[in-house]
Formats: sequence, structure tokens, C-alpha cells
Amino acid sequence: MNFPRGTKKRKQADSLDGERSLYASFSHAANAVSQLYTAAVQQTKRAEEAGARQALVSKAKLAALPAAAPLGSGFTSHQRCSGTEVQARLR
Repeated sequence: MNFPRGTKKRKQADSLDGERSLYASFSHAANAVSQLYTAAVQQTKRAEEAGARQALVSKAKLAALPAAAPLGSGFTSHQRCSGTEVQARLR
């Protein structure tokens, strides 16, 4: 068979173009996965920080509540009172 001149070079060039296209597609996909991972890690950090902040706020609110009455003080278990009220009742 007689092939026209330049056919082999054209096939090699087409093959290189295909490899370049494949490499570009792979690089694009790898960068997209990397960006998704980075975004997920950042979101996890933000969620952990928000949870820690919420825990501190809850702890501060709990600490601001008046103390529960000790047993035998005359207050029912669901009532809350200040320390001076308890001391007055115990006298």
C-alpha cells in the first residue's frame, strides 16, 4: 500500500493532541477534587469553632442561673433561689 507522505506524522500529532487533551481533563478534575476537599476541611473547622462557641455560651448561661436549693431547705426541687434565701430559711 502506498500512503501519502506525512500520514505517520499526522497520526503522531493527533495522538499527542489526544494525550494533551486527556492530561488537561485529568488536571482539571484533580484540581476540582482538591478544591472540594479544601472547602470541606474549612467547613469542618468552622463547624467545630461554632460548636465550641455555642458550648461556651450555654455554659455561661448555665453559670448565670441561680443555684438550686439544697435538700431539706424547704424549697421544692423545681424552685430556684439565691444563696441568701436558702440561708434565711435554714436559720
